[in-house]
Amino acid sequence: MKPGPLLVVLLSTWFAGCAAAGIQETGTEAMTPADSRPPAAGPRSTDLPPLAAARTLSRRRTAEGSVLSFLAATRERDLAVMGELFGTRAGSITNRDGDRDAQVRMEAMASILTFESWHVVGSEEVAGELGGAVRFLIDLERETGTVNAVPFVAVLGVDRRWYVREVDLALVIAGRS
Repeated sequence: MKPGPLLVVLLSTWFAGCAAAGIQETGTEAMTPADSRPPAAGPRSTDLPPLAAARTLSRRRTAEGSVLSFLAATRERDLAVMGELFGTRAGSITNRDGDRDAQVRMEAMASILTFESWHVVGSEEVAGELGGAVRFLIDLERETGTVNAVPFVAVLGVDRRWYVREVDLALVIAGRS
């Protein structure tokens, strides 16, 4: 699909915003094995300001960046960004199913994943996954309390980008008050 003029303007604005925020795209170089390792474990608070979801798309070069960008987009209910970040090794759900179907699915997911902030409390490589997969445990903080250690699994796509493949929504639903 050829990008239209509106997409070109939006991308130009996005890149300008990234530059202003100090976010740099790393290009299309191949990732090294070190890039696919999970980050060091330990609590990290991630509470991005509004509209940060679009600025964090360049973080898709790492598994953690993809998950954090997905969380930011979810909190902002940016269904288009969520659809670009959620997928499988073959690519995003938006590319596979189209904008309309992807947005319906992301709306359903966003209605379950409600939170004010989150903390990454752990990560590990997923055993037996060819090509790279990392499971992150995320505490989701809500007004009604915290849902602890929600697993998010990120996989490395054939396009060398990371996608959120799994979110344990049953755990999130069970943690609702």
